[in-house]
Amino acid sequence: MRNNNRNSDMVVVITGTSSGIGRATAEHLVAKGYRVYGLSRTPGEGESGFTFIKTDVTKTDTVERS
Repeated sequence: MRNNNRNSDMVVVITGTSSGIGRATAEHLVAKGYRVYGLSRTPGEGESGFTFIKTDVTKTDTVERS
């Protein structure tokens, strides 16, 4: 995939990045040059390329700390 430098100033926050479509979306956007922060209760396996933030979106206090 081509890295578009114009995207490097764009920040994306995605929930559910430990697996599935959330992780795939995060990895895709990283490959496109976006700065991605992934929110999830548990980290996924392996290198992801995005910044993981442990967060349970069903608990207000963890979301506020994120």
